[in-house]
Amino acid sequence: MYNKTMISPESQQPERLQPIEPTEWERLCKQLEKRRALAERVGIEVDYLIVDGAKRENTEGKGVDDVLFGASLGKLGIAKVAIDLHLDPEAIKVWDPALRDGTGSGFYDQERAPHSAMIADLVSDMLGRSGNTPLRVLSPLLGGAEAINAHYMQKGYQRTRVFPGEEGNRVFLGPTTPREALMMLEDIFQGPETDLASIAQDSLRLNRITNQGIRRSVRGTYLGIINKTGNYHGDDADPYSVAHDVGIVESVSRKRKLKYAIMTKSPRSDRGIKSAKAAAVRLFAEWTVGRMGAEIANTVEGYRIDELGKRAMWY
Repeated sequence: MYNKTMISPESQQPERLQPIEPTEWERLCKQLEKRRALAERVGIEVDYLIVDGAKRENTEGKGVDDVLFGASLGKLGIAKVAIDLHLDPEAIKVWDPALRDGTGSGFYDQERAPHSAMIADLVSDMLGRSGNTPLRVLSPLLGGAEAINAHYMQKGYQRTRVFPGEEGNRVFLGPTTPREALMMLEDIFQGPETDLASIAQDSLRLNRITNQGIRRSVRGTYLGIINKTGNYHGDDADPYSVAHDVGIVESVSRKRKLKYAIMTKSPRSDRGIKSAKAAAVRLFAEWTVGRMGAEIANTVEGYRIDELGKRAMWY
């Protein structure tokens, strides 16, 4: 799977990013707040952070330091530790078939997947397909929960944690915040440009190695998307489910960039919600995250409101 020739350098950055126009920024903030308010009417907590890539003081959010279970957003931190420890991307790791997580969506989570791989392939699968088995295989190589959490503290991830697993140095992903989730994503794209860093970056760029998501053109506008999601539906014993999205959206032609983190928590059985209603609330939370992400992408691409103010028109 891993091939150095597959690694694409980041496209040339514009000489100077342009900040979002004040009227567009105001509209985006109002739309995000509208989505948040609608979700909270049905008991969904929505925390988010948006940052203008050209003007860092243009920052808006709610609950940016609120601690929620991060689900697969925590894999960003694991990848960053692996990069910082200079793991050899071409090193082969063999693992016990019992480590396979059959509930995951990654390549190595599948029943017929091999039980050995290069570090590069494990990192790519963990980030690009959100594989759980690579997390189980990689975490002991990073020293386990205590060492990983110590590294997080050094990086400034004060509220992001992993917990010790049931055996060896395996870990369970723990909490994070919108601010720190975005920090972890940004940090993967900063620092020395090593092979493993490039692999992690390409795994997060949509429609690159993993061929997930889209890079699209809208009337000549080229939209670049870097993205990681985290979802956990839980079971009847869990108090809530979560749906998260963290990303960076950039328009090369318009020279605009927005960075964002959206995290939601939906009520579960501990609040007396019947399972059918809880499932509907969870789906609404996922829809809310998607709509908020679309508003952010639309703002980066540029649009105007028609005369009636009822729909966005691309210009």
